[in-house]
Amino acid sequence: MREGWQNPEFTKSLSSLGSFSDMLGLGRLPHFFSTHQFHKVQDWSEQQLDAEGRAMQAEILNRIEVMLILIRIIAHADRI
Repeated sequence: MREGWQNPEFTKSLSSLGSFSDMLGLGRLPHFFSTHQFHKVQDWSEQQLDAEGRAMQAEILNRIEVMLILIRIIAHADRI
C-alpha cells in the first residue's frame, strides 16, 4: 500500500492544487459551468444537472470516496 503513495505519478498529482483538482475530476468543472451557463443561474440548488452533469458528479464523488478510503487505510497501517 505504501508503494502506491510513493508512486511518482501520484506524488505529482498532489504537487499543486491544480493537479490535485484534476486527479479528483474537478478540472473539467469550469468548462462544464461555462457551457451550461451556470453564471446565469441565480440559485444553483434549482439548477438540474443533465446526464453529463450527473455523470461528472458521480465520478467526482467516487474519486473522493476512493481517496478517503486510501487515507484511512494508510492511517490505520501507521498505527500497526
